[in-house]
Amino acid sequence: MTRYKKNGIAWEIAPDFADRLDAVLAAPGQPVKQTPTKLVTEHRLGDAIYYVKRYRNPGLRPLKFHFKPAEARNEWQLAGQYAALGIPLVRHLALGERRNMLGIAESILITEGFPGRPLSRSGHDQRREVQIALGRLLRLMHDKGVLQPDLHHNILVHPATYELRRIDVDRGELKPALTDTERIANLAWLNIGVPLSDDFFTAYGADAAFVQSVRQEAETTGRARRLRQARRALGTNLRFERQRHGELNWFVRLDTLNDQVRALLADPDGALEKCSRLFKTGPNRQSTVGAFNGFILKRYNQKNRWNYLKDLFRPSRAFRAYRSAYHLELLGIATPRPVAAAERRCLRVLLHSYLVTEEIAGATDLRRAETLDVEILRNAGKLIGQLHAAGFAHGDLKETNIVWDKTGKVYLLDLDGLEFCGQVSRAQAEQDLERFERGLAQCQLVTAGHREAFRSGYAG
Repeated sequence: MTRYKKNGIAWEIAPDFADRLDAVLAAPGQPVKQTPTKLVTEHRLGDAIYYVKRYRNPGLRPLKFHFKPAEARNEWQLAGQYAALGIPLVRHLALGERRNMLGIAESILITEGFPGRPLSRSGHDQRREVQIALGRLLRLMHDKGVLQPDLHHNILVHPATYELRRIDVDRGELKPALTDTERIANLAWLNIGVPLSDDFFTAYGADAAFVQSVRQEAETTGRARRLRQARRALGTNLRFERQRHGELNWFVRLDTLNDQVRALLADPDGALEKCSRLFKTGPNRQSTVGAFNGFILKRYNQKNRWNYLKDLFRPSRAFRAYRSAYHLELLGIATPRPVAAAERRCLRVLLHSYLVTEEIAGATDLRRAETLDVEILRNAGKLIGQLHAAGFAHGDLKETNIVWDKTGKVYLLDLDGLEFCGQVSRAQAEQDLERFERGLAQCQLVTAGHREAFRSGYAG
């Protein structure tokens, strides 16, 4: 390991990287992640990619590093230990620390790029060869005493070779041995983000009782985790942000934001007035809905005077639907992806609220269908069964709240009345089913065979 000091930073560098350090730091960096105390940038030199992770410690924060390693050093040390154990990870090339009178003011970690994507977002996580490789990797880690809590997004998979590499090992622990309880909890957490198949458990070497324990633990912890994640939709973080557009403050999903969405957010009322595809409109409607080239804009109107009082103490219907849509998405329950939500209030009195979602292309509901395949009703039953099993009661399950696209995939709409109760009671489930079946009775295309398919789909 090469050590030297330059520009006030003390470096520890892999020997074969020493002559590239200055060039990497001088290369323009593309931000990957940024918080008030952390900045990760991507740097390219020819065909090579490097990542520079900077931890900044303003104020009195440097003092605490007299008692523990700085963040970059902690990861640097863990990476060295993991590599010695034969665990595949991206190469850690350099560690830098800049000190001031209080302690470490900045620590820097440089790693080598790997042409892979996070496992949970790769689209390859359910391939048999990937599950087998993942099972072997986790067995190796666990047998070596490595416990990593946030596995689903810090394992990269190569899109062609399916090779796996670990990144971001800073939260890991190295223990003399892991108990079965620790192994089960660790795999259950991974299973939430990356469902683990039988091929995984075979490669891991797990028996039937161990597999059942992992899946039961994943179901229990998964619900609590998804609920916490769903609440982040109404906040500012890596996926969502509060932004000002026009006269309103919007919660926006960052990966959906484009010029068309910005135009809708800047003047939602004007957009609805000019919209040529209005689904609901009129002075007595509780909502006004328009379609805009791939997006749906919904304005909730106040028509019940008691709601003015209630809404002083609760989120608007748009905010409730926005958070619920993201919650369902996290659970794999089909609903239009939420894009943005806002409220218009005066002295806390709610006047209107607005919701933007992605549009389901070619969506059809039971009232507008010209033909009706029995599988549509079977899939609708499965969807509602999935909803109830996940702990949600809909409360207003009309026949128009179930739509399907051109492929026959079924989606759930109108989520502002959705209630997450954790465990849906029989009375709540029956209320949803009775309301939906009353709507089915008004649809001319629905036969006894369709209703039976719906019930069998719900029963699973």
